[in-house]
Amino acid sequence: MKSLPLALVLAGCTASSSPGDKDGDGPGPDGDSGIEELNFDTGLWEDEVGDQPEDANWLWEIDHIGDVQLLLDDDALDNLWDDPYAYTEGGVVIDGIEVASVGVRLRGKYGSFRSLNGKPKFKIDFNRYVEGQRFFGLEALAFNNMVVDCSMMKEAVAAQAFAAMGVPSARVGYVRMTVNDRDYGLYLVVEVEDDRFLKRTYEDGSGNLYDGKYWWDYDDTYALLDFGDGVDELYELEEGTDVDHADIIAISEAYEATAGTPEYYEAMGELIDWDAWHRAWVGEQWTGHIDGYCLNTNNYRVYFDPEDGKADQVTWDHDYAFISAPEWGRSWANPPGNLAYWCLRDEACLEDWSTTLGDGLEVIDTLDLSTFVRDTWELIEEDLDDDPRKECSSWYAEAYRDDLYEWVDGRSDRLRNNWDLE
Repeated sequence: MKSLPLALVLAGCTASSSPGDKDGDGPGPDGDSGIEELNFDTGLWEDEVGDQPEDANWLWEIDHIGDVQLLLDDDALDNLWDDPYAYTEGGVVIDGIEVASVGVRLRGKYGSFRSLNGKPKFKIDFNRYVEGQRFFGLEALAFNNMVVDCSMMKEAVAAQAFAAMGVPSARVGYVRMTVNDRDYGLYLVVEVEDDRFLKRTYEDGSGNLYDGKYWWDYDDTYALLDFGDGVDELYELEEGTDVDHADIIAISEAYEATAGTPEYYEAMGELIDWDAWHRAWVGEQWTGHIDGYCLNTNNYRVYFDPEDGKADQVTWDHDYAFISAPEWGRSWANPPGNLAYWCLRDEACLEDWSTTLGDGLEVIDTLDLSTFVRDTWELIEEDLDDDPRKECSSWYAEAYRDDLYEWVDGRSDRLRNNWDLE
């Protein structure tokens, strides 16, 4: 099994708090909710659901900051302290629209987990306790705390780049969040990559979707996931039909049989959509996603598209983007991702990767991401400064912002030079 790089294990951990530490600035005095009991009557909500459009498109427009209020009674708070990764029942109000009963849990692992006394990640499941309930067609939403990104813009910029490359990736937007009227500051609301996401992204969204994020059993035992590493059973099936990992195993077996041989590219092309993987890798290169598939075999998903039966790479979680690989002991010439490593050593695979990179840079350059960064900073600057739970000073936030300006202005030219592209 691969192990996480020490830098990634330690990143952000100094500010995290353990799930059992209730001292500090929780959702209410001494960690209490400040409310005696929530009313989970959803009748009104069910009556209005039929009038909703298919999707909450306004959530993903980076031209405003929304408002999210989480409501958690004392029992719910106790549950999140005792087992932060298990769902508990709460309520939520999103831009004035109340959903009286939802599932709520915390998210995050080594780098980004925070308890309720800090700035935790959240996930809201709309149909956890009310069967079939949706929020404008959505089954769930994720909320990222952005604690490892002082600029609070990396994920928003990365989302633009990956989408332009045609890489399946979650949409994002900004919200201000409160928990029982206590200010939790600025968050990124993230589309959950579930069956609704697959339906939006693919002609046929009924295929199997696996999570390739590193496996961790919460007692400091972990493993990075990659094909041919003997960890096929650790890929978690998110959507689709349980086939005992037969589809994942088939890729691993083909990899083990052909890696480093002349048959590698063609043989693997029977099982994976090389074009989709190359586009995802170009997205990782341009964004400097050092915690993605290529450089850390993490934060990716594998979707088996029924249209051609082949596997695509789906990207996820870009808080460690826009970082130079050597700073983290990584090299794009020797990526840890098995498929990428041997692709670089196969003449035909390398040529196609290079062609995809050239085409992708042309697409990304049309986005004017320099203006997007400046507009996004103008949108969030005041809320970032006022965030009572931010973990970076204003000086660091501005330094990260300036680094991001420099990156988006020069990244395409640097990649062209490194790959000797015209």
